Amino acid sequence: MTKPHLHWATAAVLLFMALPSQAAGWVSILKNTPAEAFDDEDLKMFLSAATKTLNAEGKPEKVSWNNPASGAGGHFQEIGQSVSKSGLSCKRVRFGIYAQNRAEKTAVWTACLGKDGRWLLSSAR
Repeated sequence: MTKPHLHWATAAVLLFMALPSQAAGWVSILKNTPAEAFDDEDLKMFLSAATKTLNAEGKPEKVSWNNPASGAGGHFQEIGQSVSKSGLSCKRVRFGIYAQNRAEKTAVWTACLGKDGRWLLSSAR
């Protein structure tokens, strides 16, 4: 069994497939958040909702997830689109996550679709 505090780091790297030199910075975004308490199933649901949001076409809809077994959950919603300086298609995504006995934490990230078809995290606030 993997330690829960490693899950959030794995999620950040897998979610946006950041370049190795950038990964440490993006992993730190989830530090001290409810994601530190996620179990394996929570991570699968988190990543599935994020992927569904980033790959959605048309009108942005809120994608929610909830794991009754662990008490964790969250939501993602596209709030804007843009084109990066290098011509990549980007999406701004607001998300919130919570875990049992941990309050919801929200953030806004911008991810750009790389030429290789993977989403790259480009900014967070």
